Amino acid sequence: MRVLSKRAAIVLVCICLFKGAYDMPPPAVDGEPVPHWQLGLRYLLWHAAASVSPDLADRVPIVILFLFTTPLWLFVGYKLLERKRLLDHATRRTLFEQIRDNPGIHFSGLHRATGINTGTLHYHLAVLEREGKIVSHTAGGCTRYFENHGTIGERERTILVHLRNRTERAILEMLLQAPAGSRKEIAEELGITGPSVSWHMRRLAADGIVRVDRNGRGATYAIASDSAGLVQKHLAG
Repeated sequence: MRVLSKRAAIVLVCICLFKGAYDMPPPAVDGEPVPHWQLGLRYLLWHAAASVSPDLADRVPIVILFLFTTPLWLFVGYKLLERKRLLDHATRRTLFEQIRDNPGIHFSGLHRATGINTGTLHYHLAVLEREGKIVSHTAGGCTRYFENHGTIGERERTILVHLRNRTERAILEMLLQAPAGSRKEIAEELGITGPSVSWHMRRLAADGIVRVDRNGRGATYAIASDSAGLVQKHLAG
């Protein structure tokens, strides 16, 4: 009786693991089924190993085993196909389009706009960010999301976050038209209190979007030179 080589035996085990994975019902995220092909290779292999033996899943580095027994080009090809199919999922496509059309939208805004329950929302946002389709920006305890097309840097994301605040947007619009505005002038123009102006200006100055020029006991405000172009670009858009 011919004995299988060690390599052939390992390949056979991998094939069996794949079959086991596809025989299992797909998991669900908050009641929404997730197809097998959208789980990602690492989870798929681990899930298959766990179905055969929990000890196998714990003791064998499945991803390393796969890379060792399979040509690298096949693994890379799988990952490219997985990323290409990422937006075939209706929920992820809806989220991505909301983020693309509303740069800087936060979690609650996405929840209101899409009606997707919070658990499912967390899951698909994590998938989109892990695969490089979106990036997140956290400031002041609030996380906002942006399309990751490689052209929006940290400063631009920060400006977009501030522009989503109606008062700060109005302040920046005024300063574009009338640089060197004082606290009193801004308060009168926008119909807000002096302390409110000061609070928003501290936030804008801390992020380097406005410059504070002090003269004696007073101060004037202007948009920082390295932020003016980006502010104007997004206000015009």
